[in-house]
Amino acid sequence: MKNRIIKKTLLSGAVALAFIACSDTWDSHYSVDTNMGSNTNETLWDIISSDTSLTEFAGVLKEAGYDTILNGSRYYTVWAPTNGFLSQAENDGVLTDSTVVYEFIQNHIADYSHLGTGTLMQNKVKMHNEKLIDFVGTTGNYTFKNVAVTKANVPAKNGIIHHIGRNGEYAQFTPNIWEYLDKDTTISIFRDFIKSYTKREIDPVLSVQGPMVNGKVTYLDIVWQESNPWWSAIGELNNEDSSYTMIIPTNKAWNEMYEMAKSYFVFDARTETEEADSLQDMWAKEYMCRHLVFSNTIQKNREDSLISNYIGSRLSVLPTVFRYDEMNALFADEVDKEELSNGSVHIVDKLNYSPIKCWHDTIKVQGESLGYNEEYNDDNNASTRIQTHYLSKSDSIRLSNNAYAAFIPLRSSGNIDATYLIPSTLSAKYRIKVVLAPAAVQNTSLVYGDTTLLKPTKLKATLYYPDEKGKSKNTKLGTYVRGGYNRLSPYALDTIILNPDVDEFKGKFSDEDYTFTFKSNEAKISAELETMTKLKISSDVSSSQRKDYDRTLRIDCIILEPVE
Repeated sequence: MKNRIIKKTLLSGAVALAFIACSDTWDSHYSVDTNMGSNTNETLWDIISSDTSLTEFAGVLKEAGYDTILNGSRYYTVWAPTNGFLSQAENDGVLTDSTVVYEFIQNHIADYSHLGTGTLMQNKVKMHNEKLIDFVGTTGNYTFKNVAVTKANVPAKNGIIHHIGRNGEYAQFTPNIWEYLDKDTTISIFRDFIKSYTKREIDPVLSVQGPMVNGKVTYLDIVWQESNPWWSAIGELNNEDSSYTMIIPTNKAWNEMYEMAKSYFVFDARTETEEADSLQDMWAKEYMCRHLVFSNTIQKNREDSLISNYIGSRLSVLPTVFRYDEMNALFADEVDKEELSNGSVHIVDKLNYSPIKCWHDTIKVQGESLGYNEEYNDDNNASTRIQTHYLSKSDSIRLSNNAYAAFIPLRSSGNIDATYLIPSTLSAKYRIKVVLAPAAVQNTSLVYGDTTLLKPTKLKATLYYPDEKGKSKNTKLGTYVRGGYNRLSPYALDTIILNPDVDEFKGKFSDEDYTFTFKSNEAKISAELETMTKLKISSDVSSSQRKDYDRTLRIDCIILEPVE
């Protein structure tokens, strides 16, 4: 039984790939120019094995079973290294049992006829290992991957042979980015993580089935297909037709960033300890890997910025972009750089990107997200009604999502409140903001009429969140008087930074200084668990203050702004 591996790019890794069945009728690629010489009755193997300048190459081919392949009916072009390459190839490690076929033999053989005639410019040949190699030059002066062609167009009945190398050179193997990960021991932690997602499955279409044995399918020839979700998530790093720039952390850089990253994914006691540890490890590592790859084909100006190739960034209206200083920081601790067959890798000893850029995101909850809510609108005894107001883009007020929610009191006394779920908080630091729409947005005639009707709003806020034990806690976030004709322009949005309502804070810090740190993460909790993080915004007008304050809450949005 034969075993073969084909990745998503049909990358072959075994000799048996050459035995794939083919039609008896070949197209013009397979035709032989009978005027080229007298060897057209001999096979490629006949000619190579009898040529005293190719004895080293012939020995490698025979050891790997390619004497049979080159003696068959399928048509190939072979760039044959002349004697003297053997010691260098052994030192390069391409002649081991695991590498000789893919990294050496298939790097010198291609399907079809590739003649050296006339001028060849920008002529890339797809080899058996899928590598694209330059075969260029003019008559008598051709090169194959920068190695001199010393004799061109030797004909055989099943192909063409070109001799290459004057001083023991051969076409050295250049890995793609995916292959390179296995070749550098300094990046083994990153490699082991990203390759742990690889799946290896039998391809039922390309594999050759044998007889049924005990009710199970057997195979005479197996083709394995490999897949990895990271290929679609950050880039087809195994694809020879792609081109990327990739930042890869050394083990030292990985460990340093991992210790910080996992602090953002602390699960509270609602999640079993073993599961919590596993989830923390997985999400920290996944987010660390998201913005390491940059497609060389989509960059608008590589001198000024780099656009992340992470799928979320590619599909987003606002992709993750590393501007000039951020971009330069990515490469600041570079310890090695390798040019590969589908791009370049930059090995760094420190991952110089900000968590805010990569996973510590801004959280925005739209005021109108409460929408039609039974608690407010269907209860005959309700004290509050919600109205959602939409503005056109031509309006002078620039609301988030061009809409806001108005919480309108239905009784002459008492205060109202609006409670919003805050999803996906990390165990991290945020600045909490509430953006209010002005009273004039509901009644623009107020601007030109009796402006004394523009009363300020007096409100307070309370933040609810889980502690490390998964129990609900709350923090009061102060009382605020906002808006009104004397405070703000009638059309101005009013952004409040919420501060804790505690004596130790008052008078000691500015709004910008205040941040709130969540002890546990709710971004990646199980679907069975309810989000406990909420913000309750309440009007705070006493009966004696009703003539001076507006009890209506007009909420544009709530913002949790990440802080380093």
